Amino acid sequence: MRSEKNPRSVLAMYSSVSLAVLTASISSAAATAPNCSNLVLLTLPNTTLSSAQSYSAGQTLAPGVVAPVDLCRVVGKATPTAASNINFEVWLPNSNWSGRYQQVGNSGLAGTVPAIFMSFGASKNNVVAGTDDGSSQLPGQPAGLFGQSRDKLEDYESRAVHMTNVNAKALIQAFYGKGPQYSYFTGCSKGGGESHFSAQRHPDDFDGILGGAATNNSTGLITGWALNVQAVQLNTPGFVPAAKVAGALIPAMDQQCKHAKAVPTDRFLSYPDKCHIDFSKLVCTGASNNSCLTYPQINGVKAVLEGPRTSYGRQIAPGYEPDFAGWVGTIINDAQAPPATPTTSQAFLDTAVFSYWLRPPVTLAGFNFDTDWQGFVNDLGKIVDAVDPDLRKFKARGGKMIQYAGLADPQVTPKFAIDYYNSVVDFNRKNRDGRGENRDRNDRNGQGANPLAETQDFYRLYLVPGMGHCFGGEGPNYFGSFDGGLPGGNPGSDIIAALEYWVEKGSPPHAIVASGTNNAFSPSKPFTRPLCPYPQIAVYTGVDANDAASFECRPDQDRH
Repeated sequence: MRSEKNPRSVLAMYSSVSLAVLTASISSAAATAPNCSNLVLLTLPNTTLSSAQSYSAGQTLAPGVVAPVDLCRVVGKATPTAASNINFEVWLPNSNWSGRYQQVGNSGLAGTVPAIFMSFGASKNNVVAGTDDGSSQLPGQPAGLFGQSRDKLEDYESRAVHMTNVNAKALIQAFYGKGPQYSYFTGCSKGGGESHFSAQRHPDDFDGILGGAATNNSTGLITGWALNVQAVQLNTPGFVPAAKVAGALIPAMDQQCKHAKAVPTDRFLSYPDKCHIDFSKLVCTGASNNSCLTYPQINGVKAVLEGPRTSYGRQIAPGYEPDFAGWVGTIINDAQAPPATPTTSQAFLDTAVFSYWLRPPVTLAGFNFDTDWQGFVNDLGKIVDAVDPDLRKFKARGGKMIQYAGLADPQVTPKFAIDYYNSVVDFNRKNRDGRGENRDRNDRNGQGANPLAETQDFYRLYLVPGMGHCFGGEGPNYFGSFDGGLPGGNPGSDIIAALEYWVEKGSPPHAIVASGTNNAFSPSKPFTRPLCPYPQIAVYTGVDANDAASFECRPDQDRH
């Protein structure tokens, strides 16, 4: 496998899709002039356009969001089914259009058009679009209620993104008299899941797809959250007070897993799969305190790390990594005593799903990992999961995809991203030579190198050490995935620019330089690290731990 050398040299190295015939009737006024207000005259299937208005740069588009350039804002609603209520917006720059169309994903339970994410792409003179995923609700309605309707749930998971894509391209054609040269999708968390739905179910929608912390295995993810709630959040002997994360778990990771760090002084793990905590060293020998764990608490934390299983031993979903910094508020209640109801984000989302999506509804405490999990998969798996490893149609039309995952993500374990990537490699292997070999997430060195290379021709995965859910954390977490990176717009340090360069120039990304703040120093210092294309890892070669130039991307066995 190729060894990626000095990331600084990588930075230095980087110095028309035709639209299908659209079933839309366009008035002569709208067709002949790039007039914003005329766009409401456009007739689109199962869609109502409510407004088309020009905005000058600096005018407010949404709370906290202003127009970064002069643009035309179109607001519409799509209703592909009687139950559907898909709100969407398309922003079209009045001049200097880049020729790119960028659609952005949503997050959580959605419900609003993600204007802040749209503004990043609009600042680059892209046409941008976003949707509320059809999950908006009336004030006071309980979270997740929309999921009682299977049509609304399908809108939320995938159909809203596709409908928005079709409608946005019709608006682009009407406004500019031509379609986009290149179409992109970018999203993280739920948006990361949407990126997989697009590649698998609508491979013609986008030329380039960027997804992070993907929720594409929703049945597994949500079942894993139920395990976490039952293991360490409820009022049981396994309940872990928040103070024990900082007092016991983080020190154990730091002291016992220096070999799982790229640099021993790092406050995060670069190779978390190599970190195996010896919990016997954490057992309380006297009264329980914040620097130790009781045996039930140890069993609870181990359950989180191992992931949910059925009573007969089948692994339902992967567990979490032992980089504990972000656990409070997601996996661990932000409390010292068990609250009446778990307050974590995982408990909140599971309550919404279990109360309104499952039939019959179940409780967090009562979720059964045999019957309820299987019922969940049988009833909703085809709607909420996008785990098909067959990406041949996406690859055949020239599509390129980049996924990324934070190795310290406490919400969506990065093992989902690794497992799915390996499943695509395995699918390509089986369909190439028929041997049917299997490879798990720890096979970092690319057995069956040809299927791996074939996969990397169109799909690459980047694992981000120390990054939490989509951003933040102790590690290098600025690399242009939202807004930021250094320098912006350079394919060697901006992952969106890297995707564009791959799609438009045919040059695949290698190491991407990310930046962050190194809190191991006092005062803290800025630092850079290379993000390596999986299955490679960043290895420290000496000199300066805060400089990406002191690291190389190598196969796993070359680490030490």
